[in-house]
Amino acid sequence: MIKSIEHQIEHFLTDHQLKKTPIRQEVLGLYLSKPYALSQHDIEVALAKKGYDRITLYRTLKTFEECGLIHKVYNTAGVAKYAVCGETCSHAGHTDEHAHFNCMKCENTYCLPSVTAPQVSVPKGFKSMHFTYNIDGVCETCVQKGKK
Repeated sequence: MIKSIEHQIEHFLTDHQLKKTPIRQEVLGLYLSKPYALSQHDIEVALAKKGYDRITLYRTLKTFEECGLIHKVYNTAGVAKYAVCGETCSHAGHTDEHAHFNCMKCENTYCLPSVTAPQVSVPKGFKSMHFTYNIDGVCETCVQKGKK
C-alpha cells in the first residue's frame, strides 16, 4: 500500500516527536517527492514564494538531522545535500550506513540503501565520527537521455 505524501509527513513528524509546523511539513514534503538528495539551496529555490527565511530553513534541516529524519552527504563538488533516513535512525544516531551515488551529469545525489558501506578500521588513537561511501558516475535517467 502506497501512503500519500501528507500521510508520510504526519508519520515522520509524529514518530520523531516534532511539532507539525508549516516549514517542517513543506521541507519534508519536498524530500519525500524527490528520489534524490536536496541541498539547502535546492529547498530555498523550491520554497522561494513561501517567504521562509534562510535561518528558519537552516534550523529545520539541523533539527531533522539531529533527530535522525535526514542525513547529510557531500556530493563530488563538496556541496552538502540531505536525504531522508531509513527507519533505524533516531536521536541516538544515524545507523543507515549506505552508499551514495553522485551523478556527474545532472549532479543529483542518490541514496543506495541496498549497497552497504564496508566496515572500516581507523588506526589506534583515532576516533571515527562519520563515514561516507560515495560512488561517482552517471545515473539511470542521464544514461537513458544519452541513448536518445
